Amino acid sequence: MKLLQDYRTLARARKGDNKTALHAFARKCSEFSDQSTSGMGNRLMKTFEVLPGVKGPYKRNLKQTQALKLVECLWKEMLKRDDKDKVMRLIREPSELLFDVAKIGTYEFLSVLIDSYPELLLEYDDNNRTIFHIAVLHRHASIFNLVHETGSIKDIIATFTDDENNNILHLAEKLAP
Repeated sequence: MKLLQDYRTLARARKGDNKTALHAFARKCSEFSDQSTSGMGNRLMKTFEVLPGVKGPYKRNLKQTQALKLVECLWKEMLKRDDKDKVMRLIREPSELLFDVAKIGTYEFLSVLIDSYPELLLEYDDNNRTIFHIAVLHRHASIFNLVHETGSIKDIIATFTDDENNNILHLAEKLAP
């Protein structure tokens, strides 16, 4: 955090493999999620602070709190770009950050991105799948539950079909019980 505060350009800097810090964090799901924490509870903890005296599934450990603060800070720096195309290029290359996170199932990470950039809900991958399609395919209920918070967009997303002409219900149907 200190480095990022002193050198804001680090948020958009790329490593030798062309990944940003957000791409690297997207692969470290253990840093962000607590399997016992529900998605809706995480929305209530939007400030990403550990509240004194809070017990149970809503209490985050210090490592999670710090990781999410860093993600939020990195994302805010990326959003300072004036050009929407540049922001989207930053998260699409070298891999599709949004879908990498959805595959892993890190609700908290996605929540940070989507809260400040709701247009991401309508993004689709190379197979014409949204993050909700990916959440169904990988059985991540906490991410799929975001659909209830999207308002009327959920009606549009429900009609999206992938390259194989499958909508979300078709994908869910294909999963074993």
